[in-house]
Amino acid sequence: MPQLRLMYLVWLHGGQSAGEIAERMIVSPATVTGLTARLLKQGLVRREEDSDDRRLKRFWLTPDGDRLLGQISVAADAYMEAVMSRLSDDVIARLAESLGAFNEAAEAVQREAETGV
Repeated sequence: MPQLRLMYLVWLHGGQSAGEIAERMIVSPATVTGLTARLLKQGLVRREEDSDDRRLKRFWLTPDGDRLLGQISVAADAYMEAVMSRLSDDVIARLAESLGAFNEAAEAVQREAETGV
């Protein structure tokens, strides 16, 4: 799952450095190094030198990585549609309310992590 999360971050925010990815994932840069090493070996991401700062390496999805995320998204969408079709409108409304509260709590934790408060 961490590798998949990293791939989604690279897809959303292509061209990030290991440090930027680590900040977004709230992990150490060493953890990102290990994750990207595996993804590089599998041909799912590529690493390029930053044109402004040659010390930085930036990560991008490869066509294979992009294709894999597309396949996962299609399968996940089909699964969620099948699950949601079994729920009543009332249950869906309660679920949406609960997920809203969860999202607010997650955003508060993220803000605290970013500000150190």
